[in-house]
Amino acid sequence: RTMNLISYNSVISACVDHWSIALQLYEDLKEVKEDELPRGDIVTYSSLINACEKGHQWRWAISFFEESQEMSLLDGILYIATMTSVRRRWSLVLKLWGGLRRRKLKVDTDAYE
Repeated sequence: RTMNLISYNSVISACVDHWSIALQLYEDLKEVKEDELPRGDIVTYSSLINACEKGHQWRWAISFFEESQEMSLLDGILYIATMTSVRRRWSLVLKLWGGLRRRKLKVDTDAYE
């Protein structure tokens, strides 16, 4: 039996401290036919962005954020995760913050801590 998206998300999330493995798992997910399995969801992308943040791979985090936006996955969690991953690049943080505010996306207040 093939893995479903929940299985992929669980494994990617478990690899948060190993960004390169998380990226490889995502590449494996993308090879599955789209009619058999969606390419990803908010959990997939937030897990990938978090793994990139832990691995200091902010460019990959931005890439995954942009990909999620192209898929119309508009969620405050993705904005916050991406802002965290680029926190030392204030111009990017402010750009993301502006996008979050423009879209009027709700974010759990615990995310700000």
